[in-house]
Order: sequence, then structure tokens, then C-alpha cells
Amino acid sequence: MDEPAPTSSFAALGQGTWWVDVEDRPHRLAEMSDEYLSNVIGHLLVHADTYRTWWQVGATHDDTATIAEGRWAAELVARSAGAPAPWEITSAAWLEATPLVRALRGELRRRHPEPPPVLD
Repeated sequence: MDEPAPTSSFAALGQGTWWVDVEDRPHRLAEMSDEYLSNVIGHLLVHADTYRTWWQVGATHDDTATIAEGRWAAELVARSAGAPAPWEITSAAWLEATPLVRALRGELRRRHPEPPPVLD
């Protein structure tokens, strides 16, 4: 079953089925044109710092609530497993690791697979 459409472009970062445009209209990635997919990737990269800041504010709020409930925060678990701290990676690298950008790039690769190598 399809996951429900997110309500904003910010919320769309955490999944890989939908993009939500500036007018809060959801679009299935599989139904978007190649040009639209590429434009969304470009938009996200231009605004990577902003999206990352919004994400970190939300994650900090969620982690604070989690710790207050006596549970381990995702950030602490990730760091203890050897993941880099948020300040140790660029906004572009962070963005490339989101489910949305991986799905956008994957959809383009699915449509346009690389040709097999030429063997001599």
C-alpha cells in the first residue's frame, strides 16, 4: 500500500514516494517528468542549508521529548554506532542521504539506466 502524501516539502524529506510543491500539492515521483525530478533535486540542493536547519530543529525537539520520556534519542544511538555528528557533514551530503533525494535520483536512474560498458 502506498504511503500517504506528506503535507509539506519539509515532511517529504523523510519518505521516497511523494514531492510536495510550493502550493502544498503532492506529486508522485513516478508520475513526474524527468525535468521536474531534476528541478526538484536542484531546488533541494540550493536550499539544503534551510532544509537541514528545519530538520535539525524538529529532530532536536523530538530527541528532547524522547530523552524526557526516558528513552534513547536517535542522535545518541547513531553517534554511539559511529555515525558522524551532524556538524561533521555538509548540508549537501546530509540532503543526499535523505529518503526523498535518494528516491528522486533512483527514479531518474530507473528511467535512464547507464548503458553497459563496452568490452574490447
